Amino acid sequence: MVYHAIQQVDANDPTGNESNDSNQTTKDLEEQISALKIREKELREMLAKANAVIPLSVLKDQIANLEEKKALLTSQVSTLSAEMQESSSCVCKEDFDRIDLEWRKWHAQVTSRKRIFLEFWSRCTEVLPEDMTPGDLKETLGIEGSF
Repeated sequence: MVYHAIQQVDANDPTGNESNDSNQTTKDLEEQISALKIREKELREMLAKANAVIPLSVLKDQIANLEEKKALLTSQVSTLSAEMQESSSCVCKEDFDRIDLEWRKWHAQVTSRKRIFLEFWSRCTEVLPEDMTPGDLKETLGIEGSF
């Protein structure tokens, strides 16, 4: 059996006021928390804006460093350019024409030899035994590279 008793709150009883006070305190703290969160968000936005702008002194330092590097590189280029002019002479037209003529001669020879080789290769691969592939023939003959 369970008995229920109705309790009456006495106005002078401190325990009855505590629940109201704690509820009010909780509400006050929640309001303070929400106000602080709003303030935190505002401060974060201000900080992001402040960090987005590079201070003028930093920019001036970077420009000075870049100008020093530019001067160093310019001096290196001029030094190398002077060395190149002193150490080597330009190729004269006669030498250039002679080298070009030699290159054309050798290029024609290479092209002709390649054409002959490919024709010979196609004839060889036409009459291969059934158990041999062109790759096997190439390996057997010790031919390297592609053609």
